[in-house]
Amino acid sequence: MSQTVLLAFRDDMQLRSRSVTLKYAGYRTACANNLSRAIALSFDMTPNLIVLGDSFSDDEQAAFVDELHECQPGIWVLCLKSGVEPASLVEQCRSILTGEPASAKVRLLQAS
Repeated sequence: MSQTVLLAFRDDMQLRSRSVTLKYAGYRTACANNLSRAIALSFDMTPNLIVLGDSFSDDEQAAFVDELHECQPGIWVLCLKSGVEPASLVEQCRSILTGEPASAKVRLLQAS
């Protein structure tokens, strides 16, 4: 069974593009266009990983992680910064989802 990645992006074009990229890489995806919806979906479906788009500020991303991990500390979160290429996203998702269970639950991915 494939793993589920919940994508949260304000930009619908980026949301669709990233979803297609991850589906092509073999992941199931769910999408939210705001952080409130992402929190609600995380409780409904318990995804393996949540990817936060770069349209959310550092403060918004941090507040989301704090709220999420109060109730669901086991879910990994990947916070994107601008300019992340699709291949880098797939590589980072794969690394997180096949990594050690005790590894950091929040990671940051920036353009190289």
